[in-house]
Amino acid sequence: MPKLILVNNGNEKRNSVITNFSHDLGSLIRIRGFQFKKYFDDLGHLVALDWFSFLRREMLFTLQFDRPDLPLYSQIEPFLEDILRELSIFQLIDVFLFDELGLIEPFVKPLQQQLITIFSSKHSVIATVNRTNRDKIDYLNRIKDIQYQTIDEQNNDKFYLKLIGELYDR
Repeated sequence: MPKLILVNNGNEKRNSVITNFSHDLGSLIRIRGFQFKKYFDDLGHLVALDWFSFLRREMLFTLQFDRPDLPLYSQIEPFLEDILRELSIFQLIDVFLFDELGLIEPFVKPLQQQLITIFSSKHSVIATVNRTNRDKIDYLNRIKDIQYQTIDEQNNDKFYLKLIGELYDR
């Protein structure tokens, strides 16, 4: 399976590909990575983010974006060693899933470096990125095998079926 980043236009429908993929195949394949649940204020600003682990199938912690007294790195630092351990490429993995790139790793260099290692490895990787955050994942531009594909409500199901097909065609 290629290294695939699905670019979305910012609607919440986009992570249904990652969610459906992990729910439908999670008991059949070895998945590592993370998924987020986002919370917004009345003006549409991101205020909090729950960090979920595909390996543990549970929420690990919540990041607060509306607290200037709590820098992002200081919030994630107590969990960083566990996160990096879960994202080790030296284990049996069928696919790494990431929903959504560009929110955290630009501010957490060890996580960014681990994602570069994962995308450069022999492992299959599927990720999403919001179109508005695509410039925040420029650190992946040096990796040649990454394919970017735009996803929207019309082709959401097509990508889901394509991912399943490619997993079993390997």
